[in-house]
Order: sequence, then C-alpha cells, then structure tokens
Amino acid sequence: MPSQEDELTLDSSMMVTPPAQSKEAETTMTSSVASAPPETETQQSKDDLMNAQTVAAAERSLDELHAAFSGTKPLASDTVISRSSGLTIEDMVRGEVRSMVRTWLDAHLPSLVEILVRAEIARLRPRE
Repeated sequence: MPSQEDELTLDSSMMVTPPAQSKEAETTMTSSVASAPPETETQQSKDDLMNAQTVAAAERSLDELHAAFSGTKPLASDTVISRSSGLTIEDMVRGEVRSMVRTWLDAHLPSLVEILVRAEIARLRPRE
C-alpha cells in the first residue's frame, strides 16, 4: 500500500498548455516541408496514413468550415433547437449522456460492486 510520501498530488502548476502557433510559424513549417529532399518525402509517404492530396483537401475543407463559423457567436445552452418540441441543446445532451451512462452502468456496475464488496469484506475480516 503506498504511503502518503509515495502519492503524487497534481495541481494547476503542472498543467501543460499547447504552444500557440502563428501564421508565420505555419508558413515556415509548410515551406520547410516543401523543401525537404525527395528521399524524406518518399519515406514519409510510406509512413503516412493519407497521401498529401488527401491531407491538403481535408485542410481546405476544415479551413472553409472554420471560416464559415468564425464570425458567429456560440449558441447558449438554453437555445431552443426546434420550435415544435421546445428542446434545448442542454436537454438533448442530457438525454444522450443519460442513455450512455445507463448503458455503461448496466455493463460495469455489477462487477464494480462485487470488487468493492469483496475488498470491504477482506478489510473487515479479522486477520488470523
């Protein structure tokens, strides 16, 4: 059983944030990839799951999607999705999460209870 000295307590100072990339850094990275020797490109193409054309097409599509939504404000959680039902985003998420949690509990709760009960019985049983 680990002692308190062995325990690791995480705090906010241990959080790592991803580095922010500017457009200049992206341009530099793109130009350095474009100027790589052919051997590296062929080796890299063997290792990649998608070819360069597919990656470029996906990036263009995602850029278009980002541009389409960059000027809009995010929807509030109480925004009504449909005038007929009166469901909000929060109601829809709550319903979906409830069904997911119910499915997970049905699959895992019996074994969790069994493990915890056995551990508690072992803890309370007098040692011989």
